[in-house]
Amino acid sequence: MQSTTSKMLNHSVFVTMICLLISSVANAQKANYAAAVKYDVPNLKTRVESDKVLPFFFKNSDQFWFVFDDEAGKNYYFVNSAKGYKSFMADKAVIFKELSRIRNEHIDTSALTISPPFNAPVSQTTVDVSYKGSKYAYNFYRRTLDVVHKDTVRKSIAPVIGTVSPDKKWVLYARRSNLYLRKIGDTVEAALSKDAAPYYSFDINEGDTINRKNTVSNAVWASNSHDFFIIRKDNRKVKTLSVIYSLAFPRPKVESYKYQLPGDKDVTQYELYIGNNISGKIFKVNADKWPDQELSVVKADGQSGELFFLRKKRTRDEVELCAVNMRTGIVKVIINEVSKPYINVDLFNVSVLNNGKDILWWSDRSGWGHYYHYSANGRLINQVTQGNWTAGKILFTDTVNQVMFFYGYGKEASRNPYYAHA
Repeated sequence: MQSTTSKMLNHSVFVTMICLLISSVANAQKANYAAAVKYDVPNLKTRVESDKVLPFFFKNSDQFWFVFDDEAGKNYYFVNSAKGYKSFMADKAVIFKELSRIRNEHIDTSALTISPPFNAPVSQTTVDVSYKGSKYAYNFYRRTLDVVHKDTVRKSIAPVIGTVSPDKKWVLYARRSNLYLRKIGDTVEAALSKDAAPYYSFDINEGDTINRKNTVSNAVWASNSHDFFIIRKDNRKVKTLSVIYSLAFPRPKVESYKYQLPGDKDVTQYELYIGNNISGKIFKVNADKWPDQELSVVKADGQSGELFFLRKKRTRDEVELCAVNMRTGIVKVIINEVSKPYINVDLFNVSVLNNGKDILWWSDRSGWGHYYHYSANGRLINQVTQGNWTAGKILFTDTVNQVMFFYGYGKEASRNPYYAHA
């Protein structure tokens, strides 16, 4: 039997615990949603400056420009990397001063518009500046501002909507989900399809049911400016997924879109089409092998008259590299890979080089992910990388010196195997 003192001590401890619990609950911090909102994405954008630099290179040059937000606002910078030189591409202080001198008036700084030179040649030396309907050219080498007279301004040309061929002579575009071909400058168009529909479309926006104007298609031109290809997805039977966009103003709203889940009966069906502007027609490639397979085109350097594509099984334990003749449509299998329980889709990679004569193929058949060198007909030539470590994505391939640069994982014993090293 417990003593009276023991019972009193136990009771005291119990009462103390109850008091502490009540005190903890009473003093618990209340949720401050207003403070949390300050750190969501839209508000953070107003509190931080640029966190990365995106360079825009001049054509065939190591010179580039970039935009950077700092305490002085948005600024454009020009960089000559060979000389280690950086300067303002649009020095606003100089521009305001020169504008005031030219116009002989006080300058409204908020009315100034600067247009950086996208995709410009290395000979480019000026930036377009607009102010209250007038055009100026700021020379970022001489740091001078010149008036662009109306007779020197090119007449505006209506933009071409669609995918333009490399020689700038042809354009592919979609309208009401179907695909059309037209020679630029001509009004006659060729309807390449008639059976398209929303979610079975040649439109880059596959679900568009409203737009009746010409839109961008998902077609891709070959480098010869004659052939082109399209991966067409049939998502008509794919079920929708609905989510609540809680940050929508003034009230949250529901957004629904096509989204396939593991185990769904109906998933995306893939079709590969090839066409050319000589015949003005397209045809569907007979690429069917597995139910619910996925098709994707593999970029190849040069133009060999063949289009390379990957055919993946839905279970992701088998994949094939195939080539189709872009004139006859005949398909041949080059490499077949089986990997159990499934292929590592994050590391898997293939690179087609020298007009299809050389193929670098990633495989984990040895237990480690490495690259293997195949010929155009699928004959294994040699293993390129090997060892108790894993090769990752290819960064660059020098076909002249036969050198490959790629990411690697787990080769250094003292380093985290999930860290990539080039």
